[in-house]
Amino acid sequence: MGEVRGMEAYVLFQQIALGHAALSTIHAETFPKLIDRLTTPPISLPSSLLGNLDLVIFVERIKRKGKYLRRVSNVTEVVGYDREAKLPLTNEVFVWDILCDEFSIKNKSYLLKKIMINTGMNERGVKNEINDRTKVLYWLAKRKIDDYRKVASIINLFYTTREYLMDRIEGGI
Repeated sequence: MGEVRGMEAYVLFQQIALGHAALSTIHAETFPKLIDRLTTPPISLPSSLLGNLDLVIFVERIKRKGKYLRRVSNVTEVVGYDREAKLPLTNEVFVWDILCDEFSIKNKSYLLKKIMINTGMNERGVKNEINDRTKVLYWLAKRKIDDYRKVASIINLFYTTREYLMDRIEGGI
């Protein structure tokens, strides 16, 4: 789904609650402001649905060396829901340091641990998986491949013939 601004967010969160993968954007500077946006009009989600989120990535528009750029400023996992406080429980994993233009790790990822448990992979296997996916995304970006049909076909190759695709990417094709 594209950006959520209204009642379509309810449909999105219902689908997430049913186990469907989802990706969307919404304008909010911080996690508390995100909760406010999602739980007040015009969106008005029940706060309990926010516990179905896995990950929230905050992006900022900054000016650096005379150019406007976008930088991921924070990566926060939603690790549960506090029914008494009616708030999601969060784990801030990465933060971006504007002065040195680098990320720092704040906490270990609960989401990666959950992935290891659900897939049977160890930490090294998850890191290899992330590295392969990073290589594919970098390769797509380097070649300016942004047509959704072409991107989908590359993702399909990743899942069906990974070794073939990775050989081509690492070989510079």
